[in-house]
Amino acid sequence: MDLTGRVSGEIGRVASGAEALSVSVGEISQQVGSAARMAAEAVAQARHTGAVVEGLSDLAARIGGSAPVTVSAARCEQVTLGRGLMPRVITIIRKRRGM
Repeated sequence: MDLTGRVSGEIGRVASGAEALSVSVGEISQQVGSAARMAAEAVAQARHTGAVVEGLSDLAARIGGSAPVTVSAARCEQVTLGRGLMPRVITIIRKRRGM
């Protein structure tokens, strides 16, 4: 094979490699975008969880106080995301406080 043929073959291989690299970069870009969306969702869920924990903390402080606590079922559901969780939360809080 003459020099022109070898150079032409090398150019073809370089072009093929560049195309494969371009495809890989595109796939990585899509994965980074997906990871960014997942991270944003995780941050939103963490903020929501923080708000729930803050509500539970406020409720725990009220339960531990001397004044009686009156909490509507709707508020319990809102704070704990379900009525079934509230009695367990209260039990845990009381156990921790030695009540």
